[in-house]
Amino acid sequence: MGRKGYILVFMILSWPVDNIHRLLNNSAVKMGHWYPFNIEYEESLQWYMHDVGHCLSYLLIFISIWLYIQLPKRNDADINTLFTAMVINQVLDLVHYIGWHRHSVTMLTIEGLVLTYASLKIIANNKQHGQARKTI
Repeated sequence: MGRKGYILVFMILSWPVDNIHRLLNNSAVKMGHWYPFNIEYEESLQWYMHDVGHCLSYLLIFISIWLYIQLPKRNDADINTLFTAMVINQVLDLVHYIGWHRHSVTMLTIEGLVLTYASLKIIANNKQHGQARKTI
């Protein structure tokens, strides 16, 4: 996989990594000492996962941007599609936080659909280009 492939994978993974804590939404609160260097602080596992996931999400996005800056050709339609989807998701997420304190499954589903649509668009675009190359 080339640099572009890593960029696309990191950008796609940045959204689910940030939302993995939602798997614990309906489970009992699990308080614990999750921080290895601050054992005095106690927090719920869900919020610990939220904070770690958020940091990992930003890390994946920043690595994607860094790799993109290193590309000799910076006008790639696939990467621009994902960057656009991520910007739309950030705007939706801001509205989601302000309006529902990020507790709306509907808004979360819409964000997931935006990213899924962008991913499917990229896959379809690459299939078309792949078929065109075979016929040439």
